[in-house]
Amino acid sequence: MRTLILALLFALPVFADDGVLILGAAGRTGSEIAKILIARGEKVTAFVRPTSNRDALKGMAVNYVVGDVTKADDVAAALKGKKYRVVIETLQSRRGEPTPYAPALRNLMPHAKATGVKQVIILSSTGADHGPKDFPQINYAAFGEVLKQQTEAEHILRDSGVGYSIIRIGAIISERGKPPHEPTGKSYLTEDVKKFSATTYGDVITQTAACVDATRCMNKVFVIADDTLDGEIPHFICRRFAKDPDKECVQP
Repeated sequence: MRTLILALLFALPVFADDGVLILGAAGRTGSEIAKILIARGEKVTAFVRPTSNRDALKGMAVNYVVGDVTKADDVAAALKGKKYRVVIETLQSRRGEPTPYAPALRNLMPHAKATGVKQVIILSSTGADHGPKDFPQINYAAFGEVLKQQTEAEHILRDSGVGYSIIRIGAIISERGKPPHEPTGKSYLTEDVKKFSATTYGDVITQTAACVDATRCMNKVFVIADDTLDGEIPHFICRRFAKDPDKECVQP
Protein backbone atom coordinates (compact mmCIF):
# COMPACT_ATOMS: atom_id res chain seq x y z
CA MET A 1 0.00 0.00 0.00
CA ARG A 2 2.81 2.39 0.93
CA THR A 3 4.49 1.72 -2.42
CA LEU A 4 1.22 2.44 -4.23
CA ILE A 5 0.73 5.77 -2.40
CA LEU A 6 4.29 6.88 -3.22
CA ALA A 7 3.80 5.94 -6.86
CA LEU A 8 0.62 7.99 -7.03
CA LEU A 9 2.32 10.98 -5.42
CA PHE A 10 5.16 10.92 -7.94
CA ALA A 11 2.65 10.58 -10.76
CA LEU A 12 0.84 13.82 -9.80
CA PRO A 13 1.54 16.75 -12.15
CA VAL A 14 3.90 19.44 -10.90
CA PHE A 15 2.16 22.81 -10.92
CA ALA A 16 4.83 25.37 -11.79
CA ASP A 17 4.44 28.97 -12.84
CA ASP A 18 6.45 31.05 -15.28
CA GLY A 19 7.84 33.34 -12.61
CA VAL A 20 8.10 37.07 -13.15
CA LEU A 21 7.50 39.17 -16.26
CA ILE A 22 9.26 42.55 -16.29
CA LEU A 23 8.04 45.33 -18.56
CA GLY A 24 10.88 47.70 -19.41
CA ALA A 25 13.45 45.07 -18.43
CA ALA A 26 16.20 46.45 -20.68
CA GLY A 27 16.39 49.69 -18.68
CA ARG A 28 18.57 50.36 -15.68
CA THR A 29 15.86 49.71 -13.09
CA GLY A 30 14.30 46.69 -14.79
CA SER A 31 17.60 44.97 -15.51
CA GLU A 32 18.84 45.37 -11.93
CA ILE A 33 15.58 44.00 -10.54
CA ALA A 34 15.96 41.05 -12.92
CA LYS A 35 19.47 40.44 -11.59
CA ILE A 36 18.26 40.30 -7.98
CA LEU A 37 15.36 37.97 -8.79
CA ILE A 38 17.52 35.60 -10.84
CA ALA A 39 20.01 35.42 -7.95
CA ARG A 40 17.07 34.32 -5.79
CA GLY A 41 16.37 31.47 -8.20
CA GLU A 42 13.39 33.15 -9.86
CA LYS A 43 12.41 32.58 -13.47
CA VAL A 44 12.42 35.96 -15.22
CA THR A 45 11.04 36.98 -18.60
CA ALA A 46 12.01 40.35 -20.08
CA PHE A 47 9.47 42.20 -22.21
CA VAL A 48 11.56 44.38 -24.52
CA ARG A 49 10.96 46.47 -27.60
CA PRO A 50 12.47 45.33 -30.91
CA THR A 51 14.82 48.33 -30.77
CA SER A 52 15.78 47.95 -27.10
CA ASN A 53 19.47 47.81 -26.23
CA ARG A 54 19.81 44.56 -24.26
CA ASP A 55 23.37 45.14 -23.04
CA ALA A 56 22.19 45.52 -19.43
CA LEU A 57 20.75 41.99 -19.58
CA LYS A 58 23.78 40.29 -21.11
CA GLY A 59 24.84 37.12 -19.32
CA MET A 60 21.58 36.85 -17.38
CA ALA A 61 19.41 33.75 -17.54
CA VAL A 62 16.35 35.57 -18.84
CA ASN A 63 13.73 34.65 -21.38
CA TYR A 64 12.61 37.32 -23.84
CA VAL A 65 9.33 38.41 -25.33
CA VAL A 66 9.61 41.16 -27.91
CA GLY A 67 6.93 43.74 -28.49
CA ASP A 68 5.52 47.17 -27.69
CA VAL A 69 3.56 47.49 -24.44
CA THR A 70 1.35 50.16 -26.01
CA LYS A 71 0.10 47.64 -28.61
CA ALA A 72 -2.67 45.39 -27.33
CA ASP A 73 -1.80 42.46 -29.61
CA ASP A 74 1.84 42.44 -28.45
CA VAL A 75 0.84 42.35 -24.79
CA ALA A 76 -1.74 39.62 -25.44
CA ALA A 77 0.91 37.52 -27.20
CA ALA A 78 3.34 37.99 -24.29
CA LEU A 79 0.90 36.46 -21.80
CA LYS A 80 -0.75 33.89 -24.03
CA GLY A 81 -0.23 30.38 -22.69
CA LYS A 82 1.83 31.69 -19.75
CA LYS A 83 1.31 31.56 -16.00
CA TYR A 84 3.30 34.49 -14.71
CA ARG A 85 2.93 34.84 -10.98
CA VAL A 86 4.10 38.46 -10.84
CA VAL A 87 4.38 41.28 -13.38
CA ILE A 88 6.62 44.29 -12.68
CA GLU A 89 6.25 47.50 -14.68
CA THR A 90 9.44 49.60 -14.79
CA LEU A 91 8.65 51.66 -17.89
CA GLN A 92 10.09 55.12 -18.46
CA SER A 93 8.89 57.91 -20.72
CA ARG A 94 10.90 58.50 -23.86
CA ARG A 95 11.32 62.07 -25.02
CA GLY A 96 9.17 62.90 -28.01
CA GLU A 97 7.02 59.78 -27.58
CA PRO A 98 3.62 59.36 -25.90
CA THR A 99 3.87 58.24 -22.29
CA PRO A 100 3.31 54.45 -22.10
CA TYR A 101 1.94 54.04 -18.59
CA ALA A 102 -1.85 54.03 -19.06
CA PRO A 103 -1.82 52.18 -22.42
CA ALA A 104 0.46 49.49 -20.96
CA LEU A 105 -1.80 48.85 -17.97
CA ARG A 106 -4.93 49.03 -20.11
CA ASN A 107 -3.48 46.32 -22.36
CA LEU A 108 -2.00 44.25 -19.56
CA MET A 109 -4.67 43.90 -16.92
CA PRO A 110 -7.36 41.87 -18.76
CA HIS A 111 -4.77 39.24 -19.69
CA ALA A 112 -3.09 39.36 -16.27
CA LYS A 113 -6.42 38.61 -14.63
CA ALA A 114 -7.39 35.92 -17.14
CA THR A 115 -4.07 34.07 -16.80
CA GLY A 116 -3.99 34.14 -13.00
CA VAL A 117 -1.29 36.74 -12.27
CA LYS A 118 -1.19 37.14 -8.48
CA GLN A 119 0.56 40.50 -8.19
CA VAL A 120 1.33 43.46 -10.42
CA ILE A 121 3.95 45.92 -9.17
CA ILE A 122 4.26 49.32 -10.83
CA LEU A 123 6.68 52.17 -10.29
CA SER A 124 4.79 55.44 -10.26
CA SER A 125 5.57 58.99 -9.14
CA THR A 126 4.86 61.00 -6.03
CA GLY A 127 2.21 63.46 -7.13
CA ALA A 128 0.14 60.90 -9.02
CA ASP A 129 -3.54 61.16 -8.01
CA HIS A 130 -2.77 64.59 -6.52
CA GLY A 131 -2.19 68.14 -7.71
CA PRO A 132 0.09 71.18 -7.25
CA LYS A 133 -1.60 72.19 -3.99
CA ASP A 134 -0.53 68.89 -2.45
CA PHE A 135 2.98 68.91 -3.92
CA PRO A 136 4.41 72.39 -4.62
CA GLN A 137 7.81 70.67 -4.95
CA ILE A 138 6.76 69.17 -8.28
CA ASN A 139 6.91 71.04 -11.58
CA TYR A 140 3.43 70.12 -12.82
CA ALA A 141 3.88 72.30 -15.90
CA ALA A 142 6.71 70.03 -17.05
CA PHE A 143 5.57 66.68 -15.63
CA GLY A 144 1.79 67.06 -15.64
CA GLU A 145 1.19 64.72 -18.57
CA VAL A 146 3.36 61.99 -17.06
CA LEU A 147 1.54 62.29 -13.73
CA LYS A 148 -1.84 62.22 -15.48
CA GLN A 149 -0.87 58.99 -17.27
CA GLN A 150 0.50 57.42 -14.10
CA THR A 151 -2.67 58.34 -12.22
CA GLU A 152 -4.75 56.61 -14.89
CA ALA A 153 -2.45 53.57 -14.82
CA GLU A 154 -2.78 53.32 -11.04
CA HIS A 155 -6.58 53.41 -11.25
CA ILE A 156 -6.66 50.75 -13.97
CA LEU A 157 -4.52 48.51 -11.77
CA ARG A 158 -6.43 49.12 -8.54
CA ASP A 159 -9.79 48.51 -10.23
CA SER A 160 -8.65 45.32 -11.99
CA GLY A 161 -9.22 42.83 -9.19
CA VAL A 162 -5.60 41.63 -9.43
CA GLY A 163 -3.31 42.00 -6.42
CA TYR A 164 -1.26 45.19 -6.73
CA SER A 165 1.69 47.05 -5.25
CA ILE A 166 2.25 50.68 -6.28
CA ILE A 167 5.55 52.33 -5.39
CA ARG A 168 5.64 56.10 -5.92
CA ILE A 169 8.99 57.79 -6.34
CA GLY A 170 9.70 61.43 -5.49
CA ALA A 171 13.23 62.73 -6.00
CA ILE A 172 15.75 60.27 -7.40
CA ILE A 173 19.15 61.64 -6.47
CA SER A 174 21.25 61.59 -9.61
CA GLU A 175 23.15 63.98 -11.83
CA ARG A 176 23.26 63.72 -15.61
CA GLY A 177 26.69 62.62 -16.74
CA LYS A 178 27.69 61.44 -13.26
CA PRO A 179 27.64 57.94 -11.72
CA PRO A 180 24.41 57.05 -9.89
CA HIS A 181 24.23 57.97 -6.23
CA GLU A 182 25.23 54.98 -4.10
CA PRO A 183 22.32 53.21 -2.38
CA THR A 184 22.01 54.19 1.27
CA GLY A 185 20.28 51.01 2.40
CA LYS A 186 18.14 53.22 4.65
CA SER A 187 15.10 53.65 2.44
CA TYR A 188 11.66 52.46 3.49
CA LEU A 189 8.14 52.24 2.10
CA THR A 190 5.49 54.40 3.73
CA GLU A 191 1.75 54.54 3.16
CA ASP A 192 1.84 58.30 3.80
CA VAL A 193 1.13 59.23 0.17
CA LYS A 194 1.40 62.96 0.97
CA LYS A 195 5.10 62.57 1.78
CA PHE A 196 7.67 63.95 -0.65
CA SER A 197 11.02 62.26 -0.19
CA ALA A 198 14.23 61.35 -1.96
CA THR A 199 15.80 58.02 -2.79
CA THR A 200 18.41 56.42 -5.05
CA TYR A 201 18.05 54.07 -8.00
CA GLY A 202 19.69 51.30 -5.98
CA ASP A 203 17.19 51.61 -3.16
CA VAL A 204 14.23 51.70 -5.59
CA ILE A 205 15.52 48.46 -7.12
CA THR A 206 15.98 46.78 -3.73
CA GLN A 207 12.58 47.82 -2.39
CA THR A 208 10.79 46.74 -5.57
CA ALA A 209 12.41 43.32 -5.60
CA ALA A 210 11.60 42.90 -1.90
CA CYS A 211 7.88 43.43 -2.62
CA VAL A 212 7.67 40.42 -4.95
CA ASP A 213 5.33 37.90 -3.28
CA ALA A 214 5.39 39.95 -0.06
CA THR A 215 2.08 39.99 1.82
CA ARG A 216 3.03 43.32 3.41
CA CYS A 217 3.07 44.94 -0.04
CA MET A 218 -0.18 43.48 -1.35
CA ASN A 219 -2.91 45.93 -2.37
CA LYS A 220 -0.94 48.89 -1.05
CA VAL A 221 0.14 52.27 -2.40
CA PHE A 222 3.53 53.36 -1.09
CA VAL A 223 5.93 56.26 -1.27
CA ILE A 224 9.58 55.27 -1.12
CA ALA A 225 11.34 57.49 1.40
CA ASP A 226 14.80 58.00 2.83
CA ASP A 227 15.13 60.59 5.59
CA THR A 228 18.92 60.62 5.28
CA LEU A 229 18.60 62.28 1.85
CA ASP A 230 16.30 65.14 2.87
CA GLY A 231 19.18 67.61 2.58
CA GLU A 232 19.46 66.94 -1.15
CA ILE A 233 15.81 67.68 -1.97
CA PRO A 234 16.25 71.49 -2.39
CA HIS A 235 18.87 70.87 -5.09
CA PHE A 236 16.56 68.39 -6.81
CA ILE A 237 13.67 70.87 -6.74
CA CYS A 238 15.87 73.68 -8.04
CA ARG A 239 16.91 71.65 -11.06
CA ARG A 240 13.27 70.92 -11.88
CA PHE A 241 12.25 74.61 -11.87
CA ALA A 242 15.36 76.60 -12.80
CA LYS A 243 15.83 78.03 -16.30
CA ASP A 244 19.59 77.38 -16.09
CA PRO A 245 20.05 74.58 -13.52
CA ASP A 246 23.84 74.38 -13.92
CA LYS A 247 24.22 78.02 -12.88
CA GLU A 248 21.33 78.42 -10.47
CA CYS A 249 21.48 75.15 -8.54
CA VAL A 250 24.41 74.38 -6.29
CA GLN A 251 25.01 70.77 -5.34
CA PRO A 252 24.85 70.36 -1.54
